[in-house]
Amino acid sequence: MFIKNRKLKFNKVLFFLSILVYRTLLDINYALVISPIYAYSDFINKFTFDRYMLSLVILIFFSICFLKTVRFTKYYLSDTIILLLFLVSFIPGTSLFAFINFPVKMIVLWVLYFLMLFMYNHITPHFTFNFPQALLKRTLTYLIIVYFSLVIIYIWTRFANFRIIYNILEVYDFRAETAEYDLPSILLYSFSISRVVLPSIMIYLLYFKKRFLAIWVIILMFMLFWIDGSKSVFFTIFISIAGYFFYSNKLNKLFAWALGLAAFIATIEFYLLNTFRISGIFIRRVLYLPNLLHFYYYDFFSENEFDYFRAGVLRRIGFNSPYSELGVPHTIGLEYFNNPATGANNGLFSDAYFNLGWLGMIIMPLMIVIAFRILESACRNINPKLLAAVIVTTVITFISTSFFTIMLSHGFIAICIIFYFLPRENNHKRIMNYVLNGR
Repeated sequence: MFIKNRKLKFNKVLFFLSILVYRTLLDINYALVISPIYAYSDFINKFTFDRYMLSLVILIFFSICFLKTVRFTKYYLSDTIILLLFLVSFIPGTSLFAFINFPVKMIVLWVLYFLMLFMYNHITPHFTFNFPQALLKRTLTYLIIVYFSLVIIYIWTRFANFRIIYNILEVYDFRAETAEYDLPSILLYSFSISRVVLPSIMIYLLYFKKRFLAIWVIILMFMLFWIDGSKSVFFTIFISIAGYFFYSNKLNKLFAWALGLAAFIATIEFYLLNTFRISGIFIRRVLYLPNLLHFYYYDFFSENEFDYFRAGVLRRIGFNSPYSELGVPHTIGLEYFNNPATGANNGLFSDAYFNLGWLGMIIMPLMIVIAFRILESACRNINPKLLAAVIVTTVITFISTSFFTIMLSHGFIAICIIFYFLPRENNHKRIMNYVLNGR
């Protein structure tokens, strides 16, 4: 017991050190690469020592809170998702605070949002569904693949004209074009949820050695990317496959080291090769831009009427939003990017603030944690390798999309249902019979 406690304390100290190293390397990349190149798009460098120290105090305080609340001795899927949100959203946010003079009120609300998220994750009980005896059989799995194949091929051939994208840096025109597609609601919904469902099915097929079908699903995911140029779809393919081959819950404590290494390599790339692909595509787009969008949403809705979900879920039952003409993301795009075609989609703090103001800092984190608990319960006793794609897509969608959009049209509920009916890991022979033999 003594040795186990010492090892636990050592792991916590090592994790805390990894956070500090990651944040430092992120700051260096921002100061040397991101800001000099992207200052024109508001990634400015107004560094002051006082603000930098404040950002570090916030980081250290939350790191200690995180270490107190996260469970290092037992694996929970929701803890892994919260950990990644902490690393991919919260820590880059503290870094941005050091260089941009955000309003104090916004920082206070942002801190409150994540404080409530961590607290709810700590106090909300974990629960388990009673799993059905009739598990997801081979026939239903194939029907899901066939359905999404027909939808994606139809959209790719009929609307995207067999387009193949070779340059992932030049995709924004394709997104604007896709927004103009006159798709029936059922196809639009299916297209949307396929982004989340297909990566999980791909990993599921790989796990059970259905390699040809897995390759076909990968091709479908590339078609998704070719339709609208979504970088998240493109990178999800590779991250999910890498997660399948290398991920285990024991690697969670290495996430911060891996992100720090990415920031370090991005900086080295800039100085040795005079290119900034990693900095532009990953550091700026994935880590920093959502936090800059938080400021845009705060700045706009501090002066304008809150939406109260009228442009989202309440629109379906007859409520009218003052932003219904363009929609909230495109309103932000017009205001801050001077382009109404730019959909500045964002989740987490932005979603909470533009819908409910300060009250959203209390309510929305609880709703997110409850959603994570439901997903966790649906995935109970499933091999972590099968969950790599679920973790990746969940983190990406919650960072970049509003809560009810994720629930209703981005496949979260579909994923929960699919994994609820999957065979459990604790009966491997039964699993193989269901998947390979359909009985």
